[in-house]
Amino acid sequence: MSGHFRIVESKRASDVVVRVKVDSRNRYGTVFEKADPILATAVNNEVLGSIEIVDKNKKPVEVPFKISAPSIRPTSYSKIILNKANMDLCSKLAVKIVRILMS
Repeated sequence: MSGHFRIVESKRASDVVVRVKVDSRNRYGTVFEKADPILATAVNNEVLGSIEIVDKNKKPVEVPFKISAPSIRPTSYSKIILNKANMDLCSKLAVKIVRILMS
């Protein structure tokens, strides 16, 4: 809630409505480095979807997105690492939304 935007409680009070549609969320094995002898030691976390911006003063805009964040393959001891990847995904999505709103 910084800059030129203020979050309101209802659509009626807003000038802009942002809708995020998640089409799929995928996790697939990958390797951080080619020299890594263990395949799929890393997981790439990927989210595909679209962001719809409905502005009272402009034509609605829908922008597709694909964001990803790597992490090590989760185990019972590495849930924190997976949570960090999820936070990275959320952060990248938030930045994308702000860039769309600022343009």
